[in-house]
Amino acid sequence: MHTTTRNESIMSKKSILYIKLSDSPFITEDENILKDAFEVNSFTLKTAPRPAYAVSLLKMTLWLLCNIRHAHAVYAFFVSWYLIIPALLCRIAGVPLALSIGGFDANWLPALAYGVYHKRISRSLCGFVYRSASLIIPVHASLVRVENRYSEYNTVKEGILNLFDGIRGRIVVI
Repeated sequence: MHTTTRNESIMSKKSILYIKLSDSPFITEDENILKDAFEVNSFTLKTAPRPAYAVSLLKMTLWLLCNIRHAHAVYAFFVSWYLIIPALLCRIAGVPLALSIGGFDANWLPALAYGVYHKRISRSLCGFVYRSASLIIPVHASLVRVENRYSEYNTVKEGILNLFDGIRGRIVVI
């Protein structure tokens, strides 16, 4: 009878590269849930101050280049322009990109300049990221497609399917 050791168990798990912006409680909880089923290799992107952000983007790129060929998927929470690098590398390497979205990345309130869709460059880069994703996981159905009729600024169409064209990845609301 063969007994599976912890190392054999870890080696048999599929690996995920997890890009995160912080170690907040809900991000850490997600990471722990993922670790139950996958071997998780995570990278925390430092977003402030600006010089540290640039260095962190470079480190993330090098980390991805070193690890992506061994990964079964790349997973990130919160879509923004910084994910253009992982999206490009996933396309080149043929590795699926999974995205969790939480609000700012799927809404647009023009009068408040709110959302990644508001600025043209951000809209273009995030559109590429969304079109590159194999799986998109919104935390609420309103982030997929909704009309905000209660806005004092007129009806606003929100949600990724209203804001970004060409999304082909599977969308699973949790």
